Amino acid sequence: MEKYILNGVEYKDYRQYNHAYNNLIKENMMASYKKDLHEIPIRQKRRPQIRRYRTYDFTSRSERIHTILAYVLTYLLGTMLFVGGFIALLLT
Repeated sequence: MEKYILNGVEYKDYRQYNHAYNNLIKENMMASYKKDLHEIPIRQKRRPQIRRYRTYDFTSRSERIHTILAYVLTYLLGTMLFVGGFIALLLT
């Protein structure tokens, strides 16, 4: 008959020995887990927080309209020059 001895304690059968062995493993793992718990890094946010700054637009409404009109007229003038140059090339 085999003897089941664990840490100086003799058990009657394999079931009691196995139960004590599993409890010992579990206690050691929990002690190691609690000891290493402070070494686990804290989960950080995936993206850094975007800082939004409030901007103040001091331009008046009429200035914005004039700027838009200037862009539109510049675009039209450029288009007219391009088309006129293309026609001049065809005629010469």
